[in-house]
Amino acid sequence: TILVIVLAPGGVVIPVAHQAWVRLDMWVNQAIHTIEFCLGVISNTASYLRLWALSLAHSELSAVLWDMTLYYGFTTLDWDEGGFAILFFIWAFWAVLTVVILLCMEGLS
Repeated sequence: TILVIVLAPGGVVIPVAHQAWVRLDMWVNQAIHTIEFCLGVISNTASYLRLWALSLAHSELSAVLWDMTLYYGFTTLDWDEGGFAILFFIWAFWAVLTVVILLCMEGLS
């Protein structure tokens, strides 16, 4: 009877019958790490896409707020007949909407 012994890295002696289990263990361990890496890549991509969509939504909401409040005040008010005072109230309305909608909604997301 001949016993075949393989010397593994680090000076560990591994019998041939046990060597197949070590190789299988290595493959399973590598497969687990590969799956974890792929899940991490997918998770990070989804997170950045979510942030990008949130940024686009805030950009569009800012444009709508500008068009509905300050742009209207700048283009239609007559500056000679107290338009500045009305524009101040329009600006205050715009500032409150900006803080409430844009900043508070960001905090809730």
